[in-house]
Amino acid sequence: MEKVGKKLTKELFSEAQTYAQKIVDGLNTAVSPFHSVETVKKLLKDKDFIEIKEPDKWTLVGGQKYFFTRNNTTICAFQVGESCTAGSAPPDCFKIVGCHTDSPTVRVAPISDIETQGYKEVAIQWYGGALWHTWLDRDLTFAGRVIVLNEETGKLEDKFWHHPEPILRIPNLCPHLQGMDERESLKINKEEHLRPVIATSIIDSLMDLDETGEEKKATETESKYSIEKKHLKSFLALMAEGIGAKVENIVDFELSMVDTNKSCIMGLHKEFISSGRLDNMLSSLCATHALLEVSQEKLLDQSVNLIYLFDHEEIGSLSAQGADGSIVNDSLQRIYASFNEGNIDAGYKQALRNSMVISADMAHAIHPNYQHKHQSKHCPKLHQGIVLKSNCNQRYTTDSVSSAIIREICSRVDVPLQDFIVKQDIPCGSTIGPALSANTGIKTVDIGAPQLAMHSCREMCGTTDAYYYHKLFASFFKNLREVSSTLLDH
Repeated sequence: MEKVGKKLTKELFSEAQTYAQKIVDGLNTAVSPFHSVETVKKLLKDKDFIEIKEPDKWTLVGGQKYFFTRNNTTICAFQVGESCTAGSAPPDCFKIVGCHTDSPTVRVAPISDIETQGYKEVAIQWYGGALWHTWLDRDLTFAGRVIVLNEETGKLEDKFWHHPEPILRIPNLCPHLQGMDERESLKINKEEHLRPVIATSIIDSLMDLDETGEEKKATETESKYSIEKKHLKSFLALMAEGIGAKVENIVDFELSMVDTNKSCIMGLHKEFISSGRLDNMLSSLCATHALLEVSQEKLLDQSVNLIYLFDHEEIGSLSAQGADGSIVNDSLQRIYASFNEGNIDAGYKQALRNSMVISADMAHAIHPNYQHKHQSKHCPKLHQGIVLKSNCNQRYTTDSVSSAIIREICSRVDVPLQDFIVKQDIPCGSTIGPALSANTGIKTVDIGAPQLAMHSCREMCGTTDAYYYHKLFASFFKNLREVSSTLLDH
C-alpha cells in the first residue's frame, strides 16, 4: 500500500467522526434515487446554486453556480469560472466528478397484489446485483415517486413518498423445514422465495368493514387508471394518505423497498458508518460537499467544476439519465455554447483535452474472514486511504497519467492512497468510468472509498475514509489545472 498522506492521529480521527455525521444525516434522507436527488438539491439551494431546466434556454453567467436534474434521479451541479465571458471566453477546462444515486434494491412490480395461502404479498422486481439473502428478515418499507393527477389544474405531478414505519418483511424459512443440502447451500429462487409479506388476508379484509361489520361502499369516483385492480387497496390508501392525494388520482408509481433501520456511526470506537446505499451515495454526498466547499470561493479562471450523480449505474448506465447516455455531452456542449454565441467549435474539443473525470465508486476493502479473495499485494483497508482502481482490460479507466495526477492531487492535502487490482482468477466489476471516457474522450481515473459488504442491504465503511474522500474531491477542483498542465496535452 502506498501512503502519501500524513499519519492518522486522534485529532484527524475526531474531525472525520464529525464529518461522518453529515454523511449519515444525508444517507437517512437519500432513501431512493428520487430522495437522493432531493437531498442534494436542498444542499445546493442552501448555498445559492440556481436551478435551470433542460427544456429551457440556458443563459449562463461567469462566476455563477447552477444545477439541473433529469428524471429526478440524476443531477448535475456546476460552478462556472469568473473569466468565462459570453461571446469571447467560453470554458477551456471541465473538472468533473461522476458518481451514482442508485443502489441494488427491490422494486414494486407494475401489478403487485398477490395472495398466497392467506398472506398478502407484493410482487417485486430485483434491481441490480444485490446480495439478495441480506434482505431476508429485515423490517422494510417503501420509498420512491408517485405520479398523481392534480384535480384543480388537470396536470400530472410527481410526489416523493417515504413511509417511515416498517410494513414489509421477507421471512426466512426455518431450518426445521429444510434438508441438509438446502441449509448448507442457501438456495434462493428470486421469483418464489423473495416476495415480501405485507399483511394477512384475514386482517386485511377486516379493514374493508365499517363499524357495523358491513363491507365499506366503494368510492363514488372510480379511478380511470385502474390502479385499484393492480395493487392492494390498503397499500394504495396508505400511499394516498402519505402524499396527500386521493387513491383515484394515483396514476402510477416507482417504489423501492428500504430498510427501516437508520444509518448510523457504530463500532467500539465509533469508527464505522453502517448503512444501506453506501454504494454509491457516500461518493455522491462527499462530492456534493466538496463542490459546495470550493464554490464558496471565486473560481478565477475559465474552467468549470462539475459533479454528475447518475442513475442506472447498477444496471449498466445505458439510459437517458445514465452515464452511458447523452446527458454529459448534452450538458457540456450547452455550457460551452452558452458562452460562445450558441456555437460548438474547435475550442470545445480543446477544452475536453484539458479536462479530467474522476469516476468515484466504492471500493472493496479486504475482508478479515475472506482474505484469500484479494490479490496479496493489493489489499485496501479501512481508515488507510482512498483506493486507486486499476484494470489493464479497461474495466477501470486508470492509467499512468490519470494515476500520477490523482497521486499529486492527494499529496497536496495529505490524503493517503491505496492501490487495487482484482485477483486474476476473479471477474472484475466496472464503473461509470469506461462509458464516460469513451463517450467524451476525457482523461478519466477510477477511485473509491474502501468498504465491506458491498451490495448488501446493509454495508459498512470507515469514518476516516469518508473524510479523505471529501478532501480529495475538493483538492481535485482546486488543483487540477496546475497539476495537469504538462500531462493532459499528450
